[in-house]
Amino acid sequence: MKLAADCQQCGREFTRPMSTKEMMIFCSYRCASARQAVAARAIIAGVVARIGKCENCGKTDRLHGHHKLSRKTAPLLVCDPANIEVLCESCHADEHPELVFLKRWRSGNNVA
Repeated sequence: MKLAADCQQCGREFTRPMSTKEMMIFCSYRCASARQAVAARAIIAGVVARIGKCENCGKTDRLHGHHKLSRKTAPLLVCDPANIEVLCESCHADEHPELVFLKRWRSGNNVA
């Protein structure tokens, strides 16, 4: 037997198995991920405001929240404040050397 429910993210009606009860509140993985991203951004903003400086070099401008354990490695820790470290733009780009576009986009320069 299936129950009708409204997605907590987009509001679309969907059906879910009766056995899931309250566990299934989103119509899709996409909606669940979107909701988690909104929550994570709010938590990161709070951690950045509370700490107020780069934990690596001490700069106080252009601060970012960096997941100590990546979202891919530890998806359950995405919204855990203990998994967020505050880094300035430069230190954050250094944490992701594989993402050349990150340095280019954030600096406004072309990075070879």
